[in-house]
Amino acid sequence: GILAGILGYGGPLFFHFPTPGTLVPAAFLAGAALSVMTVDRTPAVRRLQDIGVVCLSSLLALVFALASVAEVYLHRGDQAMAVADYAKANSDYRVARGLRPWDPDLAGGVFHQFVAAATAGHANAAGYAEQWEARIGWVADDEQVAQNRAALHLALGDPTRAWQLLETPLAKDSHNPQI
Repeated sequence: GILAGILGYGGPLFFHFPTPGTLVPAAFLAGAALSVMTVDRTPAVRRLQDIGVVCLSSLLALVFALASVAEVYLHRGDQAMAVADYAKANSDYRVARGLRPWDPDLAGGVFHQFVAAATAGHANAAGYAEQWEARIGWVADDEQVAQNRAALHLALGDPTRAWQLLETPLAKDSHNPQI
């Protein structure tokens, strides 16, 4: 389990993934695969437990594989954003979102990328920011997302809508200098 944990930690670092989040699951799965039960089990119970471990391990391996491939597409999207190829970035980010549908923060992060480009004067990024604003979902009440939405509407020339978007965060914390 320890060796698998170290490999799970080092693997993402070789590929520049943002976090070695596979450490704990890798150690858990390796521990389950390498452990030996000291309690005597009947052959039927042993077979059932082995099938359960294999099914759970396979499911988690599939989820981790999808998440890893999504990281590649996120990285490609970031590279496309860096050279202002917004159509390519949008395409790569959409693939990443399809591979990680359980991640509510992904859409918020991508939205932030396009808002930053739009507020920096790249007008063609604003359309993609609007698309990702519609995809945000669960993080819709997040203060940072509200600030990004307001910044987008300022970039689009709609200060009234920007102010409306900031009213709720300001009501919650009117002394927050970040708002």
